[in-house]
Amino acid sequence: MHSLSVIVFMGILSLVFAGLMLLCGVKFSPKTDSDLKNSSYECGMPVFSDEKTFYNPRFFVYALLFVVYDAEMMLLFPFALSFDVLHGFVFVQGLLFLFLMFLSLSYATQKNMLRFK
Repeated sequence: MHSLSVIVFMGILSLVFAGLMLLCGVKFSPKTDSDLKNSSYECGMPVFSDEKTFYNPRFFVYALLFVVYDAEMMLLFPFALSFDVLHGFVFVQGLLFLFLMFLSLSYATQKNMLRFK
């Protein structure tokens, strides 16, 4: 019961602290507007036109696949660390996870998601 009260107290304290920081930001931030401040920023270069630039969706798919496989590798890390003490069922689950990861990578390769033309 004591640890629950400490957790509740720390939660309330963190919410109060976050609220105070937000209020300080609103209170003490500069309020001036200018044309330079309201203009879009493109790496220090002046804006040439108002046209939107469209990107190839393959860049997005490639980044999304990277994030998915990176997260899967992070899930494999504890499995690799405890490989010597694993029992049969956990070992089979790890192999199934590796098989599904390989299957999804082969599907992405088959659909040419990893090639740029």
